[in-house]
Amino acid sequence: MYKVSGYNPAANDWFWAKYTPDGKIEAEGKIEGCINCHGKKRTNDFIFTGPLK
Repeated sequence: MYKVSGYNPAANDWFWAKYTPDGKIEAEGKIEGCINCHGKKRTNDFIFTGPLK
């Protein structure tokens, strides 16, 4: 995932990508499954890490 200014404000402008084990892109863009899962961490910019400072 990476940010694209203005791309998807509802998901903090993240562009999502899903890869196969051999590195091929399986899905990209506004992937509903990614947004729904990462949305659990909406208050931490959709990122599953420690708090952002």
